[in-house]
Amino acid sequence: SSVKPRFLAAIAVDVSRSMGLDPRDPYRETPDPTKIHDARKLLIFYNELFARISKVFGYIRSANYTFSDTVTKIKGFDQDYDSPKRYEYEGGIQSTVKVRLMEQVRTQAGTDILEAVQTIGKELNQQTFEYPDYASAFYFVGDGEDSYQHEPKIREFLENANPENGFGEHMVSAVMLGDEALRQHLATLFGDEHTTVADNFDGLIERSMAKFDDDIEEYLAGKTM
Repeated sequence: SSVKPRFLAAIAVDVSRSMGLDPRDPYRETPDPTKIHDARKLLIFYNELFARISKVFGYIRSANYTFSDTVTKIKGFDQDYDSPKRYEYEGGIQSTVKVRLMEQVRTQAGTDILEAVQTIGKELNQQTFEYPDYASAFYFVGDGEDSYQHEPKIREFLENANPENGFGEHMVSAVMLGDEALRQHLATLFGDEHTTVADNFDGLIERSMAKFDDDIEEYLAGKTM
């Protein structure tokens, strides 16, 4: 109780076309398909959770992004999820974080996971440089389908702990609604120990929070030894 964790969290949500396919028919898109709908709910859940914790303890800094062929920032580390303030984004767009989230978490084009992990890794490394006593974690929400066959480069980058040319020393977690086949596919990129799937949303939340708890405990272990 004498140690309050300080935590940096970056969340990336896949909004590529594969996330918008009807799981019952992989060749047909639906108005609000299951995968993208649940990814949006999970992102809202994380934001609500981190905002509530920050108001009580003031120690979580978080950011989230969507990605397809390009990476789009939804919430920066210095932006407040609950604020009515209209923040300025690229292209001169002004929006609250909540409105931006609802507008941007929608299916788009192809999937460039490599650009996403490189962009977010760079921002996390900058944050850990500015806040060296904070634990840091990256949460990936998606089905792991990469349009550019970058899988070997993605694994190599994530395994590189050098912040100058690699991902850095951040905890990693990949989460998604799905079955064992999806879990195995995501695990080829993120590793078995970092991959969580569930067949329903409540189960996914429960397992995601168990992983978050593990991340906090890992941080605390280093502070209390």
